Amino acid sequence: MNCTNEDMDSPGRLDVFFTSIGILVTGFFVGFVAVATLVYSPPKKEPKIPYEQQFYDDFCELIDRELDDDETAKLKETYLRETTPNGDVIICYNKDHDSFDVWHDDRNIPFMILDAVAQQYAIKHDAKSICVNYKEEYELAILKMKSMQESNDDSKEEEPVVKKEDDVFATFKSYNTASEKGKSTVNKIITEKCNHFRRVGNIKEWEDKQEPSEEPKEAKMSYDEFKVFMQMCQQLKPLIPPSDDDDSEGEKKEK
Repeated sequence: MNCTNEDMDSPGRLDVFFTSIGILVTGFFVGFVAVATLVYSPPKKEPKIPYEQQFYDDFCELIDRELDDDETAKLKETYLRETTPNGDVIICYNKDHDSFDVWHDDRNIPFMILDAVAQQYAIKHDAKSICVNYKEEYELAILKMKSMQESNDDSKEEEPVVKKEDDVFATFKSYNTASEKGKSTVNKIITEKCNHFRRVGNIKEWEDKQEPSEEPKEAKMSYDEFKVFMQMCQQLKPLIPPSDDDDSEGEKKEK
């Protein structure tokens, strides 16, 4: 059987047809996936800032202006109520105690929560000078501790070699050094300055303190009550005995 040129070309046309269909389907699928990914994918949630760090940046940007005595004294009666993860906290600055007076129900509220509330108080009332930047103080304390450790290490390297007869004392000394080094790592880092907080009471006690005391109301007499009062006075008037002056005036009239 002889094959013509037309029969030889027909398979190539089918390949082109199916290849075109495949390209169209693949393009449609890729476009669908791209649109679904870019348009319909849920937005990524930004990491939540811990409450202890929420006000720090704004606090650092605050101008550190000097407050006069009157401004500082008024802060004792200037309050801020802040909602924290440990419940509500009411705070004011007490110049007499050089500390923040606080009212809260949770007796175990962490220091860093109160420190964040103090930063918010300083921001709200433009009083940065009354609030210590605890993060800076903490970093300074770490640098100071590292420098002390480095100086101690340098001094150990410069110690003279101990003689054999002093081996017992050398062992005791090295034991003491090791124990002291262990203690230094266990000890907490203490800053030179920090904010002080004085718990005055709970929230209910602060609210009761703010309620104005009730003043005694003046008794007001209505018109009807006034009429009754006047009638009673008229009825009682004949019962009042005349005074000596009234008797003398009566005698004069008789004369």
